[in-house]
Amino acid sequence: MPPIYNVDRFLPGDARGVVECVRSVYGADYPRACLYDPAAITQLNASGQLTSVVARDTEGSVVAHAALEIFGWAPVAEMGMVMIRPSDRGQGVLERLTTLLYGRAQEIGIKGVVTELSTTDPAPQRLVADEAEMPCGLALAAWPPAGGASRTEEGGVRRSFLTCFRYMKKPTTIVAAVPSRHRMVVRAIYRQIDVDVDFSSGARADGDSCITVIPIREWRSALIRIDAIGMEIEQRLRELVDELVHENECETLYLDLPLSNECVEEACTAAEEVGFFFSGIGPYYFDTGDALRLQYLTSEPHISRLALVGPQAIALGEHVAHEWARVRSRKWAQELRTRRIHAA
Repeated sequence: MPPIYNVDRFLPGDARGVVECVRSVYGADYPRACLYDPAAITQLNASGQLTSVVARDTEGSVVAHAALEIFGWAPVAEMGMVMIRPSDRGQGVLERLTTLLYGRAQEIGIKGVVTELSTTDPAPQRLVADEAEMPCGLALAAWPPAGGASRTEEGGVRRSFLTCFRYMKKPTTIVAAVPSRHRMVVRAIYRQIDVDVDFSSGARADGDSCITVIPIREWRSALIRIDAIGMEIEQRLRELVDELVHENECETLYLDLPLSNECVEEACTAAEEVGFFFSGIGPYYFDTGDALRLQYLTSEPHISRLALVGPQAIALGEHVAHEWARVRSRKWAQELRTRRIHAA
């Protein structure tokens, strides 16, 4: 007889069991400190910032956990913090947890759900491939190494993730003002769910940029959101990279540009001059619509270790890897020219 599980919304009495579940799966290496603190788990669920669901065995012990985490800056949520006690895997628990969370997402009224899948374990990707999620981004070197090692320490390899998205109500057409070099992959992303893309022509930026920086300290990273694209965008990005990387010791930066903004092509090109590279699409990452996401890395992303499943994920990964290499080689050439000028 298969095990019997009670899959339900989190209750305050589950908090210590969640911590024990996290430790059974990750030890002390999970990069979200709140999941090691019963009071923090309870408070985050009470405030609505987290919507946790758990699976309990017949003795009431928590054997699995997953949660929706509401983005504070976009009408979407991330489904994550998924862990199943090793002895209880392969029993259909994950499917029951995610079904409950997608139902909750509909109740809350958010526009979509993001899922970040490991690029070292193909199993979750195979599961998603059978569902309605679309691979839409690849976050290289997103998480700190296990054990909190620095990128400069031996074995300190940051972990990468495939970003997938499920629309609660998908659009019919997307307007995208992206450079021509990214149009094929952008069209392919939306083709997965039969959404047309209208590629608009670019325009010159004018006025001042409106920029918000959101630190993600647990991951030694930061998110840069550009709500308005100004003519000084490249200089502003250079200043931010210098501040966040050299002063705040960030190892990974994310840059979100409003996809439909007619100045996105100019802003994307400027960002690539600074060292950012194409990372994917962020559906509904702005109130006005989707985002073009780029990344900036300070370390080698170890692309050869990526294990991607399915033609869409593989094609996306190939484009991201190509763009990282292209931007990196350009950045090195610029640094070499600068050194030669100073030497002269």
